[in-house]
Amino acid sequence: MTAARVLLRGAYGVALCAAPGAVLGLAGGPPASRRARTVARILGVRQLAQAAVSGRALAPDIGTEDRAALLTLGALVDVLHAASMLGLAVVDPPRRRAGLADGLIALAFAGDALARRP
Repeated sequence: MTAARVLLRGAYGVALCAAPGAVLGLAGGPPASRRARTVARILGVRQLAQAAVSGRALAPDIGTEDRAALLTLGALVDVLHAASMLGLAVVDPPRRRAGLADGLIALAFAGDALARRP
C-alpha cells in the first residue's frame, strides 16, 4: 500500500463520517435512513483506523515481518467487510448496489495490501 492509497482510504473514511448520506447516494437506491447513515459513519471510523494502521505499515522504522503482518491483517479485515457487504446485497435488494460497490472497494483495498506485502 502506497502513501497515496493510505490517503485515499483516509479520505473515504472522512467522507463516510462527514457526509454518509451523500456517499451512500452515489450508489443509487433509496435515500439513506438514519440507521444507514449511522452505520456508514461507523464504517468511516473503521476506514480511518485502518488507514492509520496501513500508514504505520509504511513507516521506515518497521520491520519486514511486522509490515507483512499489518498488511495481512488489514487485508483480512477488508475481506470480511466485503463478505458482509455481499450479505447486505443478498438480503436487502434496495441497497444491493451500495453493498456491491462498498464490497468491491474493500476487495480492492485488500488486493492492494496483499500485493504490497514484503
